[in-house]
Amino acid sequence: VLDSCKNFPQIDLLINNAGVFLEDDSSEDFSKSFLINSTMPYFMTMALMEKLKAAPNPISAQVTSMMGSIADNTS
Repeated sequence: VLDSCKNFPQIDLLINNAGVFLEDDSSEDFSKSFLINSTMPYFMTMALMEKLKAAPNPISAQVTSMMGSIADNTS
């Protein structure tokens, strides 16, 4: 990611919109899915923090799915 952004002096908008859902019902796959979905937006934002700080009004937006909620999503 940093290599892709090296020619840009700043990043005005970062949209974190990636995630996984491992469909196996094992606790290991649930843990992997949760770990990736909850930590990667943080690490991506931190990796690009200097470029974000260089923008006058930077925005970091997080997009989630129903997997990102522990609420009952059946309704």
